[in-house]
Amino acid sequence: MAGESQALQWMNGLNIRASVELLPALPHDQMAEVFRRAQVVVSAGIHDGTPNSLLEGMACGCFPIAGDLDSIREWITSGKNGLLTDATDPRKLADAILESLENKKPAGSSRRFESANHQRTRGIWEHDEAR
Repeated sequence: MAGESQALQWMNGLNIRASVELLPALPHDQMAEVFRRAQVVVSAGIHDGTPNSLLEGMACGCFPIAGDLDSIREWITSGKNGLLTDATDPRKLADAILESLENKKPAGSSRRFESANHQRTRGIWEHDEAR
């Protein structure tokens, strides 16, 4: 999204330019470093399935925020190791992101969490990276 005028307009309009970094498309082998720099990973999907990017972000220690889907509940228990929200509602999604960034322990959790799911996703990430 780096350099996209619409994204820059939104950032300026919302006065969040200092807090947001727009990146160009990156090769897969650079994504782990990007996730390790991030505090949260957001997956606003509305269709069933488990996004690889969500699992990769979790494996790198990002606090996950995702649409409340059956397939995502296998990985995230809202309020315990992430937040699930209505991904079709921009306000609810924004509120979940703000909650995780403003509160040091969103919904009783640490942003950099260690859990069985985290260990499981780390194994998936390492397996994929070895390919």
